[in-house]
Amino acid sequence: MKHIILTALLLATVSGLSACTTTQPIQDVEKQMVTSSASQDEVRQAIVDAATSLGWVISDDYDNEITAVIDIRTHQATVSIPYSSHDYSILYKNSINLDHRGDKIHRNYNHWVANLDREIRRNLNIAKTDL
Repeated sequence: MKHIILTALLLATVSGLSACTTTQPIQDVEKQMVTSSASQDEVRQAIVDAATSLGWVISDDYDNEITAVIDIRTHQATVSIPYSSHDYSILYKNSINLDHRGDKIHRNYNHWVANLDREIRRNLNIAKTDL
């Protein structure tokens, strides 16, 4: 009986610790389709507007690829955003203080990227209704 209780406590502790982890796999946005008939310049503008409205800073913008950086307290993430009139991607490029190891990173990074993706799609939908 004592052995069963100790095993149950050990399993509960291990599963409890794994639930507290702050890292998760990097979730890039790849080939997100542009559903509106937006031009390449309109897609670019939707990306720039979305990024700057969420606190991202555009550090490079050439050859159909934007590099954006977000600084939050002591944390920094850099993403590459290649785009065309048909699709765009948000790809991990670099980070500081986000526990990046292999294909894992602090879960906040994925939230920031998801918010950026959502805002880009919102801007593209607004551009679509303005046509």
